[in-house]
Amino acid sequence: MKLLVVIVVVLSLWKEVIIQQGKSVITKDAIAAVNHAHLHVKVKRFKKRLSEDRKLCYDENDEESIANGLYSRLPYRKEARTKSNDYYENRNIRSITTHYEFGFEQDHVLKKYSGWKVDEKPLPRENASCCPYSITFVSQMSVQRLFYLPYVIQKWEGPISIALFVHKSELNQTEQYIQDAHFPGRVRLILYIVDITSKPDCVIVRNSTYGGCFPRTVYPINRLRNLAIADVTTSHFVLFDMDVWPSSDTYSILLRLPKRYYTNPYNVMIIPAFSLSPAVQQTHKCKSFSECVSLVSQFNLTNRANLVECLNSQNCTGFKNNIVYHKYLPSNWKDLPSSSQYTPLTCIRSHLLEPYVLVRKWKNLPLFDERFINYGFNKMQWFENLRYYGYQFSTLSQGYCVDIPHQPSPFRLDYFKALHREDIGMEDLFYQYIKELREKKDESRTLLCL
Repeated sequence: MKLLVVIVVVLSLWKEVIIQQGKSVITKDAIAAVNHAHLHVKVKRFKKRLSEDRKLCYDENDEESIANGLYSRLPYRKEARTKSNDYYENRNIRSITTHYEFGFEQDHVLKKYSGWKVDEKPLPRENASCCPYSITFVSQMSVQRLFYLPYVIQKWEGPISIALFVHKSELNQTEQYIQDAHFPGRVRLILYIVDITSKPDCVIVRNSTYGGCFPRTVYPINRLRNLAIADVTTSHFVLFDMDVWPSSDTYSILLRLPKRYYTNPYNVMIIPAFSLSPAVQQTHKCKSFSECVSLVSQFNLTNRANLVECLNSQNCTGFKNNIVYHKYLPSNWKDLPSSSQYTPLTCIRSHLLEPYVLVRKWKNLPLFDERFINYGFNKMQWFENLRYYGYQFSTLSQGYCVDIPHQPSPFRLDYFKALHREDIGMEDLFYQYIKELREKKDESRTLLCL
């Protein structure tokens, strides 16, 4: 096409050719016109490429075009919901009659960093800083996990957005660490600073007969996730926990997915997660962070071939020893050829899932329910919301992530203690959330297959 345009321009300029002493000479104006034709083609191609790239940036002005874009969705599943294909029916949640009001109160302030410098821009940031056709690593953590960040930066070459939970007493030391670390500008931190007043945190639990705001330690895990998502300026983001690290090539593998995949805002890509086997962890108990990282490094899980070898030798397993909440791998995942990019998930083989996923940032993406705090059901709530709203799921074939062994958090320990005390907690909130979800229109394209 480029050559054709240039030929047409040259022919149209033939009248500019002057015969001088038996030689054909093209005037300066003609040469300039031909050069202009070349430039016109280049500019047109550049604008087209730029336009295509910008569609993969997050821009609120593009929301309507995203919603009305050219993409196909799986058909709505019209069959009756039963105990074998729907969590609501399986758990008989319709029989729950007591309605609770859940929530929490926690005074806090926010402070932001871009790299190692304080960032005064409002949240969310201006879209002008958008990185075309890129994916942001999104997570949340406490100060105790901050030393994970340099390792994540090494493994993820794209933008990173993390909400950091900081007690006021930790603030000076935390900021000094950030400034001394000289993190690159692609790393954005939102410091969520608590203990700024004398008012203690409290958890709201009320029903028709009793209730109040009861003093309790609060780690606002889903609020932190939403803050990190709000700071995303790329078209897509991938949600991880800080103790689950992607392989070094997962970012580039995700970028190589076909454009037709990215143009569908309802696509959700599951990043498979793996762990060292219980036998390995029992034999080589790691007590410190450095020991745990060293233990994982011994198995050199830096590429898929090494991971498959580790799985075949039974030194590695599916996530958390094949826990049912990560039951999404196709049976032939280890044997998939390098040409396979992803496998569509036709049904869900577990009551609930909480995978690490790649999604598009747009106005119709459900955010995390911020009533969920501390530990339990916080990712399951979001995944079930995506499923109910008609999102469709696939499992990545080549990229993956690996769990870094660590001691259980205080919130996890408290969660299991609460089960024995029969406290009103996150499980009760989850059942109520599912019931609330069923009051909205069911758009499910993917059902359970139990």
